[in-house]
Amino acid sequence: MVCKHFACRAKAAPKTRIKNFSLRRLRALRATFPQHHRLDFPAARGQHRGMADANSRRIEKVETNLAHLEHQVEQLNSVVIEQVKLLERLKKEVQRQVRAMESLELERIRSNNPKPPHYQ
Repeated sequence: MVCKHFACRAKAAPKTRIKNFSLRRLRALRATFPQHHRLDFPAARGQHRGMADANSRRIEKVETNLAHLEHQVEQLNSVVIEQVKLLERLKKEVQRQVRAMESLELERIRSNNPKPPHYQ
């Protein structure tokens, strides 16, 4: 079974990234927090045990939602990368077609304007 926690999913994340993407900030924030398997609530030690369990469940829910959002960001990132590749390919194709049209237009102009006899 695959762990749905944010920290576990980050280890399996693909390396391809778009420059200056906000996932860097998320990873920096995640590094400042303790491991997700060891939840310690120093402020809640004097509180009721049920409150700490409720906090644990809430944190687990937030981590699960964050893992889903990270997965969606990875999917969107891959879509954007594919679209950039497609856009570059289409730009090259359009440039090639423009050059072909220009050469055809030059040939048409040359055939419609024959040289005078004294230039031949």
